[in-house]
Amino acid sequence: MQEVEKLRVLLLDDDPLVRLLAEQMLGANGMEVQAFSHCRDAFAALERYSPDAVLLDVQLPHMSGFECLEELQRRCPDAPIIMLTGMDDADSIARAFEMGAADFFPKPIQWPILLNRLRFTVRASRDRQHLRESRAMLEKTQHIARLGSWACRIGYEWMTCSDEVYALLGIGREAFNVSFEDFFGHVLPEDVAKLQQAFRICAADGHKFDLDLEVADGGRRNRILHIQGGREYRNGDGHILTGTLQDITEFRHFEAEVHRLSFYDSLTGLPNRALFKEVLGQAIGYCRRYQTQLGVLFIGLKKFRLINESFGPRSGDVLLQQFAKRLVQEVRGSDDGAVPGTEDAAGMTISRLAGDEFTVLINHVNGAHDVVRIAERICNMMGTPFSLGDQELHMNISMGIAIFPGDGADADDMVRNGESAMQAARELEHNNYQFHSAARSQSAFHKLSMENHLRAALSQDQYRLHFQPQIDAASGKVCGAEALLRWQHPEVGLLAPAHFMPVLEESGSMVAVGAMVINKALQQLGEWDAAGLPPLTMSINVSPAQLRHTGFIQHLRGALAANGTDPRRIELEITETQMMLDAIGSLKLLGELAEVGVKIAVDDFGTGYSSLSYLKRFPISTLKIDRTFITEMPHSREDVAIVDAILALSGSLGLSTVAEGIENREQARFLRNAGCHRFQGFFFARPMAAEQFAALVLTGAAQGGMAERQIHD
Repeated sequence: MQEVEKLRVLLLDDDPLVRLLAEQMLGANGMEVQAFSHCRDAFAALERYSPDAVLLDVQLPHMSGFECLEELQRRCPDAPIIMLTGMDDADSIARAFEMGAADFFPKPIQWPILLNRLRFTVRASRDRQHLRESRAMLEKTQHIARLGSWACRIGYEWMTCSDEVYALLGIGREAFNVSFEDFFGHVLPEDVAKLQQAFRICAADGHKFDLDLEVADGGRRNRILHIQGGREYRNGDGHILTGTLQDITEFRHFEAEVHRLSFYDSLTGLPNRALFKEVLGQAIGYCRRYQTQLGVLFIGLKKFRLINESFGPRSGDVLLQQFAKRLVQEVRGSDDGAVPGTEDAAGMTISRLAGDEFTVLINHVNGAHDVVRIAERICNMMGTPFSLGDQELHMNISMGIAIFPGDGADADDMVRNGESAMQAARELEHNNYQFHSAARSQSAFHKLSMENHLRAALSQDQYRLHFQPQIDAASGKVCGAEALLRWQHPEVGLLAPAHFMPVLEESGSMVAVGAMVINKALQQLGEWDAAGLPPLTMSINVSPAQLRHTGFIQHLRGALAANGTDPRRIELEITETQMMLDAIGSLKLLGELAEVGVKIAVDDFGTGYSSLSYLKRFPISTLKIDRTFITEMPHSREDVAIVDAILALSGSLGLSTVAEGIENREQARFLRNAGCHRFQGFFFARPMAAEQFAALVLTGAAQGGMAERQIHD
């Protein structure tokens, strides 16, 4: 096996779990990891430690991740910096790239992928550094090296050259006569005319010239020679032309390589985001001058992340290369070119923005129908499966369409509106495209407005908790409550989570609101105890953002202590999907929660992708059967089979079960006979305010159990 180079990695992240996993996962693969939670400690370490790469969290408690990025670039300029941020944090990603970050990586971290990304980034950084050093060395050599010199009479009657000129032209002195026409004879025919013109102008008015020429090199690749010339006066000869000649072949090749690295995607060979925006800006300028139109397709591969997760990042790269090749073949088969006069314009038409996102710039369109024609051709090409080894995969794409003029005043507007349309297309099934629309922009404005209102709702105490009873199947009594968030909007009234929860989660306020929910739920449990209610279990939903927050465990401990709550009466509900997204991290976190003493319930069980090998290792106490399996019971044989399997599994693992979404007596009877432990649903009670809940519990206790009566009435 090929020996893997050991890399030194500096990690700056205030999450102790990330630091621990980095030391374990990267260290197990031969990397030396220095992990710090504070910028001060990291900067001090750089005085004695020179990392090959830096992993930097965007959000740090003591210093902005971007301020830290600038300081790290100053202290260790040769080490590439990879920013760690949320997948949906597009602004942070863009800002990081603008400030010079080498790459970004989303949280939660997929360590095997990060491991390969680290090695690739370091290798690419070293290649770029080598190119910079080589170019600097070449420039220094050009400065101090002898240059071939030449001189000739204005009428070309005679010419003299230094030995270096003969060497550069690849000829012997004996093969070169005194006439400058011999010099022209060694230059490629297509360059002779411009060289002769430069000589004539210089001879006539003394205007200096500076040209690159191609010279054939005996069957090898042509060499590029740089010639400079001017007019001077010499006693005895009058006005003559003098100049220098130098081989700049390698220098030009280095320039081309630097240009390629800067403006082209290394995986697909397509123009990258920077070059795309430059070309789009030129195309928009052309449209303004000549009153023409252009269209841009923004294309994303649906569920591409699953390919990386299922087959590995290398397979994902192969798929992207295949898609790019198809896209180029399909679009170049159209009649639409690019802006006249742009170099390699056809190649610039198709670009890879980032990840699984591509663009197609279509110039000289006569309207939306021209763009749709290309979009439909691209959709049709997706009917052919992609090959990954012996696997055939059918992929779907989403396309956003932006047309100039109309969908943006400049390149930034076009990109923003086109990507917005592409995101809208992602929400639809199969291969499809969506145009940018003012209505969608208005929707985005309303979303931003709601984010501001939701932040204000926390400071103005507009959030409320309602509670839905959980019924003990054996006794028929209320044994617990699930705390459910509501928003008391000052104008609209009481709103259910479906109206605001998605925006709340995206706004970054979920951690603060989640902490408030925990505080209020524990406080309410204490008030019910004081009012004489029997001991109840309080179920509280916990969002992914809360679990990722470094202070979550500490806050939970503090809230339990402040309210004097027995942690065994608290059941935290975590969805199956978020638990398995980072199974190793979840195992550690749930272990810490178990040490606190709270119970863990797997919410929406059966809708995710649990691994049984992990499920038996997680310190969970309860499985909540998702309502989708309850709705058509007991008439759906498939749902009955799934519920029976979940109940059998929970019994084997010694777990409690809760069936949510019960809406009729038949469902309740079946679940009770099947061995389900707790019930929850509209059949028993809807979510209600704390006072109504207390009255319901006391009434049910006095009557001997509401479920017993309801099921058998």
